[in-house]
Amino acid sequence: MGNCKIRFSSGYCLGRLCTRGLVASGTGRTDFEALYDLLGGLYVSPLSENLLRRLAAFLKLTVLRGTPASQARKLFQKDQPSEEEAQVMALSRQALLSTAELVKCAELGVRDVSTDEKLMDALYNDNDTTSDNIPDMMLTAKNRERITTAVANLYLRQQITFPAGVDKIRPRSPRKCVILHPYQSTQDKGGLPMAKRISQIKLPDPHDTDPHPRLLLDGYGIHAGECFRALFPDGWHDITLEVGWNETGPASWYISTPGFKDVCPVGLFVEV
Repeated sequence: MGNCKIRFSSGYCLGRLCTRGLVASGTGRTDFEALYDLLGGLYVSPLSENLLRRLAAFLKLTVLRGTPASQARKLFQKDQPSEEEAQVMALSRQALLSTAELVKCAELGVRDVSTDEKLMDALYNDNDTTSDNIPDMMLTAKNRERITTAVANLYLRQQITFPAGVDKIRPRSPRKCVILHPYQSTQDKGGLPMAKRISQIKLPDPHDTDPHPRLLLDGYGIHAGECFRALFPDGWHDITLEVGWNETGPASWYISTPGFKDVCPVGLFVEV
């Protein structure tokens, strides 16, 4: 029994890595559809052009790794982006935008998203578009391929990164995004509704066939090891969600924080 080796398929291992939030994956009928499925919901952040950081990298390559100076000198060569890549970089320096949001900016000719108000008015000025569905709504956009390709090329040339742990930063429904606190007054001192950024942890997607399917928060899968501030009868507490191997299905999720291990995380209200 001690010498028994358990083998898992590559698909199972990839699913486990996705559950842990260690990798991202995309699927589609074509290579490009898989690429867009991978990048559409990821947020784009330009890498720093700090000269001191590049100088440190240059010294590390030449002194510590013995890289010829002629090759290491490429660190100081200015990147020559295409028109689409320059557009992506310009918008990403103003706000943290997903690839799908960048596609919509190209569709509408948006150049200024320097404030939250401008961003919301430009991209979420209707009752249908939300941060949950904007990747799907941009599936037929004429600029989808060129912007997605630009994002991919910028990433390969190490000009941008995709911040870890950023699944969604926009309200789920921009024009109807008021979520009322379930236990406190719904009015402030002036009699106006008090908007709370609180959402509820829900059961996995029925189509998620992983033995340990991800719980959902605002339509997005929760990663094992994620921390939340959750509401309990005695107030707010910081908790960590984990996945156990001895159970399958939603029952595999549990709260690892001492004192809350017997509490089911499904249905909890947490700060988003």
